Amino acid sequence: TSICKDPECKMAHNKDGTHKQVQNYEIVFADNDLYFDFYFRLYGDMIRALNGEMVYVPNVNTMFDNEVSIIAYIHRLDETEETAKLMKKHKVSTMSELLKREIQGAGNMRKLLKTVENNFVSAKNLNYEKMTNHEKIQTKMMEHGMMLQFDSVIEGASVDLYRYSPSIGLKMSRIRNYVDDVEQALGIAGIRVLAPISGSRMVGFEVPRETRVFHTNNYTSENLIVGLDVMGTPVELNIEEMPHLLIAGSAGSGKSVFLHEVIRQVDGKYETHIFDPKGVDFVDGMSDHISIARMLQKLVTEMKTRYELMKIKGVRKWSETGEKSTIIIIDEYNDLFMSKEKIEVGEKKETKIYASGPMTVSIPIYDTVGNVIDTNIKLLAQKARAAGIHIILATQRPSVKVLDGDIKANFSTRISFRLPTSRDSMVVLDQDGAEKLLGKGDGLLLKDGFITRFQAFSN
Repeated sequence: TSICKDPECKMAHNKDGTHKQVQNYEIVFADNDLYFDFYFRLYGDMIRALNGEMVYVPNVNTMFDNEVSIIAYIHRLDETEETAKLMKKHKVSTMSELLKREIQGAGNMRKLLKTVENNFVSAKNLNYEKMTNHEKIQTKMMEHGMMLQFDSVIEGASVDLYRYSPSIGLKMSRIRNYVDDVEQALGIAGIRVLAPISGSRMVGFEVPRETRVFHTNNYTSENLIVGLDVMGTPVELNIEEMPHLLIAGSAGSGKSVFLHEVIRQVDGKYETHIFDPKGVDFVDGMSDHISIARMLQKLVTEMKTRYELMKIKGVRKWSETGEKSTIIIIDEYNDLFMSKEKIEVGEKKETKIYASGPMTVSIPIYDTVGNVIDTNIKLLAQKARAAGIHIILATQRPSVKVLDGDIKANFSTRISFRLPTSRDSMVVLDQDGAEKLLGKGDGLLLKDGFITRFQAFSN
């Protein structure tokens, strides 16, 4: 006999108004061996409890939301001695590894899960219109045999992050494969799955908000603030530590607005060189392709001069000289890389025979602007960090030819705004997701191997 004091606890009434009700449940042991194992132990624990012992009993109401509880209970993993025996048997050292082994060894577990799934779907009228978003996600995943326990929702500027605890043994790749089904259930496109959420054991679903919030940058920092994350916290980058930044985004993604905000933040703090081959987005930018190539050659020479000066002064970083560092901002790098204009890059000596005799002459050597720019960008990216020269490289059309291995190796910090395809996203971020972004400053930051979603500032 128990008395329900929880305000959320609901009890049915008998016709006479009393609460004394008993509901019978029929458990068919033949359906699954685990049923018998579970209730055999439960019966034993009830006897022990009636005799005054303190016993562990799982929360039966959540038992079928996570198969861990039934496995742990049957195998007495709440008892130290039993746990130690099983760990020794399976040659594992953690509870997580032990549970995985036990689940793998439970041949009837898959049958049990399928039975629960079928009962769940058949017993409930799946009217998604009456469900909240978190219930829709949970139900849709359950339809495909994946059990997720809802944890919380974080409301952001552009997306809401729904967080769930997955049942143990659930493969993250399975969750990612059903993003289209979740979009169908919610009636919302552009949902991104985090499996798992960086730095946690939970999985997440980023669901675009019906109404987005756009913030202006009212923050002050020595670092570069790229925007606000889902929690509303400023996302900062230390330019000196990056040391270079790669940015990609198609038309309407917010890339140009973002670059203007970057220029505003670095103005006065750094010596800046802005290269805009299209000549339309940045008034102070250099647009002539040959002039840009020449300036990059000068910056390579400047890098070498700075290293000589640092050697004389006995310092290892340009910042220790007290002089300003330099930022090179290049928009539409793809246009520069593909430029076929000819530029003189040196000369060679040749001996020619004339009527008056042999004569040595100088013959100019030419190369394409694209090759010269690519060579010098890679030299600066590889060696210019300590000399206080940093590069912000932006492109609208990422490709493996332009963003090759050398570029990506030296531009480990990357930002992607919306891109047309998952293939483009893979080029920039080494994973898909950028094709799901909403445009207008909705971006993904790759830093130290982790992805952070953020909303860039508006003008």
